[in-house]
Amino acid sequence: MRNFSIVNNPNPTQQKDEIVAQIKRVGEVLLVATQGLIAFLAYQKGDVQINISALNAAVTTAEKIIESAEKETEKRGLL
Repeated sequence: MRNFSIVNNPNPTQQKDEIVAQIKRVGEVLLVATQGLIAFLAYQKGDVQINISALNAAVTTAEKIIESAEKETEKRGLL
């Protein structure tokens, strides 16, 4: 890519197309090599774990609210 020259090349369009094709090939190889790591890295970063912890906390809170509502309903004789 650094050697690309419109002046010294009899067919600069073809050279440009070859460079673009090469960049696309390398990009596809890079994508295939890294796409499996992206989810793992996101998990390792903690985003997923933080969401799981928040969800567990919300479920625990909801269970406590339900227990409290059931006790209050029984206390009032409504259940």
